[in-house]
Amino acid sequence: MSTKKQKKKFACAHPPQTGPYKVQPKKGGWSQFGTDACILGISIGQDYHEGDKFACLVDWAKNRFERVEIMVADSLQRHNFIYARDIDHDEAYTLSIKAGDEWLARQKDVIAGTDIFRWNDFLGLPKTQNYYQNLSQEYETNLKMRHHLDKVIKGMYMRLYKRDPKAHSLDRFKDFYQTSKAYLLEEAAVNSYIDLQKKTPVIYPGELIFDCTIDDNSRGIRPMKHFVSVTLIRNKSYWKKAA
Repeated sequence: MSTKKQKKKFACAHPPQTGPYKVQPKKGGWSQFGTDACILGISIGQDYHEGDKFACLVDWAKNRFERVEIMVADSLQRHNFIYARDIDHDEAYTLSIKAGDEWLARQKDVIAGTDIFRWNDFLGLPKTQNYYQNLSQEYETNLKMRHHLDKVIKGMYMRLYKRDPKAHSLDRFKDFYQTSKAYLLEEAAVNSYIDLQKKTPVIYPGELIFDCTIDDNSRGIRPMKHFVSVTLIRNKSYWKKAA
């Protein structure tokens, strides 16, 4: 069969995307990971995980994978809350869990038929804790990794500073650095578990800010393999009909 015919046959395997938004995978697509399961990583508060955009993303995933898992990164947000709201860890944790509860309630109909996991389901695993300890040690001993993390955090803060110099004054950078470091290393530990243990592709609208996982044996770091970045674009045919 010619390549052109193969592509046509493969394209016909999935129903057309007729909703308000279309999902477009980047960098080689998603099919290299098989069709058994995927994980939709959820960032609480992002517009692409709400409303029509999220509904279209779930629909796209259900039409390509036999099982769709929803990973709600709720308690991860406690690090952001500590800095943004100037509160202690316990209060930030309570708020992050509440945000997760509210998101699940809002999306109840959209996520019907999927498997739901929350951040703590992965964070509390012994393997994940091991990855976190190794990543923390790598941060202390691997200058290249530390410089990369420093650059990522400084870039994030400068964007905030330019947007609102008063709220993000330079004397607050130390606090921002500590909470961001904790956030990014924790995220990298969970990603390491998914990449090395579950080996299930994570579908996410955007890129990883700190793309780093740690190997089981050598403790060497590398980018996440099971990650599929997607873009949500307006479906012109849908909006034309709706006009």
